Amino acid sequence: MNRAYAIALNAFREAVRDRVLFGVLGLAIASLAFGTSLAWLSVSEQVRVLVDHGIVTISWLSNLVAIFLGASFLYKEVELRTLYVILAKPVARWQFVLGRYLGIVATAVVFIALTAAALLSVLVFVAAESRAGSGASESVLSVIRSSRGARFAALSVVVLLGTLGLAVSSRAKALAPLRAALSGAGALLGSIALCGLVSAVSASVAPDETIYVLVSCALAVIEVCITAALATLVSSFSTPFVTGALSLGFFLIGRSTGAILELKARQLPAEVLQLLRVVAEVFPNLYLYVPTRQSLSLAQGFAPVASFVAQLATYGLAYSALFVGGAALLFRRRDLT
Repeated sequence: MNRAYAIALNAFREAVRDRVLFGVLGLAIASLAFGTSLAWLSVSEQVRVLVDHGIVTISWLSNLVAIFLGASFLYKEVELRTLYVILAKPVARWQFVLGRYLGIVATAVVFIALTAAALLSVLVFVAAESRAGSGASESVLSVIRSSRGARFAALSVVVLLGTLGLAVSSRAKALAPLRAALSGAGALLGSIALCGLVSAVSASVAPDETIYVLVSCALAVIEVCITAALATLVSSFSTPFVTGALSLGFFLIGRSTGAILELKARQLPAEVLQLLRVVAEVFPNLYLYVPTRQSLSLAQGFAPVASFVAQLATYGLAYSALFVGGAALLFRRRDLT
């Protein structure tokens, strides 16, 4: 497993240096800014509009990141001929596949954590301003001052962002270990910690919406595991373009399985309708990972929500293991000469 971890770490470092990833992250920030504009166009549902738009943005873009990285996981290694150097060492092919897959998932988790932190940061201001507009004389600063945990979290966010900015911008040799950590597992842990600290602040302003965002992001991580595994499976035997097209098609089918299972169209022949239902039964139902407020309201309390997430995690990890195992078997039989 140490070899798979080393490959995953190397794949993660390559992915975070990709300019396309920064472009998608910029697109996510722009979409959140657009969601803020949409929120203020509504009369009394500013917070709800912002959160719903932000969750849709995080869900779709994180899966696109997973598909993009999964489509090119083998092509770049073959083109640059680094794959032959890796496989010449005592590294099994299944370890290479597993390592690249874990690197893709880690990159998508960082993306989700950063965009969730941005969404929760905007949520703090929108929720405070919404309260002020409804007659409650509260501002962002007053809310933070009224909560000791929020004050500590806000101070921690400022210190963390300052440290990260200093480490990235400075060329001092003393900060070299910190910069190295930011390009490895430290970036994953740091982004999750940042999201947790920002959620502590937003929970003091809009607790229900914060829980909804965190649960949705947790389910988005599980969905990304399935999407990345599927892209890895297709990439093990095809080209990047075909992998991207097929993975996107499979993702759209997975998002539509819930509607297919409930389809009762009289215009379709019975054979076609039966075929669609068989396809829906075989493909993972990704629509489950886009929870509605009604579905979460039926599971009020920590234990029911945790059980709900745990069931979907078991379902998603089973499909992910199946797809990654299939990718390892196909890649083992692939002729690389």
